[in-house]
Amino acid sequence: MAVKAFKTRNFSDVTFQYPHVNECRAFDHSENRSIVVAPNYPAAKWEISFLLSKEQAKEFQAECVEHFNAVKAVDPKISTEFGAVHGLKENDGVYTVTAHRKGAKKNGELNEPPTIVDAWRMPLEDREFWSGSKGNISLAIYPASNPSSKKWGISILINKIQVIEAVKSGDDDDFTTAATPRPSPQPASNQPAKSSDGLTDFVDDLLKNDLEDSIPF
Repeated sequence: MAVKAFKTRNFSDVTFQYPHVNECRAFDHSENRSIVVAPNYPAAKWEISFLLSKEQAKEFQAECVEHFNAVKAVDPKISTEFGAVHGLKENDGVYTVTAHRKGAKKNGELNEPPTIVDAWRMPLEDREFWSGSKGNISLAIYPASNPSSKKWGISILINKIQVIEAVKSGDDDDFTTAATPRPSPQPASNQPAKSSDGLTDFVDDLLKNDLEDSIPF
């Protein structure tokens, strides 16, 4: 079977950190902070991070190296050895993965925002949630060159997000937890059901489709 550059990687029961998926952001060097921008603004992107255990991070790193080497074996454009997983970081023993989706492709065509669903696989109406929210995430990993170091590694894209328990900000700026309410009775296909890997069935739908039309180059 031919080796594909893009590989789907799913994580279940994660705790999200710094989710910026309701609107695009870009880093403003004059203000030294991230600001809200239009999707066609230079370097605009949706972004989200989530926590991993040390064991999970080690396993993910090894999987990324394996995928990189498999693609390198058939892609002459990859001219260096594996450099790093761009987006996997460790800080004082805390491991995080950061994934993104660009606001626009290289040709200027706007990308669709990441799909976000609730526990019942329904589109999430309020896409703004805070660090500490819990859920599942589907990523696309692929070999990419780091413009600064000129070394190749693995980049991480957002594919789909499922928010099981959302942390919101209350009117008094205190955090409040909002579990996804059960909707009115729906056909059986809309009811939550655990798949064999612990993710809900929306991931199964994703795996049936090619990623190429939605990859944000």
